Amino acid sequence: MLKAIDFITESDIIDIAKRNESEVSATDTVKIGQRLRKLRGTRTIKEVSDATGIGWSTLCMYELGKRRPSDGVKVILAEYYGVTIQQLFYDDDIA
Repeated sequence: MLKAIDFITESDIIDIAKRNESEVSATDTVKIGQRLRKLRGTRTIKEVSDATGIGWSTLCMYELGKRRPSDGVKVILAEYYGVTIQQLFYDDDIA
């Protein structure tokens, strides 16, 4: 007797994993963007850009959830905002 699992190929499994990864990544980048906007407060993106050396358009993309910061950028932003990387990129309750 054949089971449904007998019809799933390795390629199907890889496709499912990639789809799930991209869905999680999209959610994560949106949350990161929300945290960055909250921390920026009344500062302009240009002010943050000038202080950190990160391009203003790149910062916009992070805040819009369209890009995910590299590890090096995470360090720069955490130091600039005076929070830990954990708080900035993983905790839901950011001040």
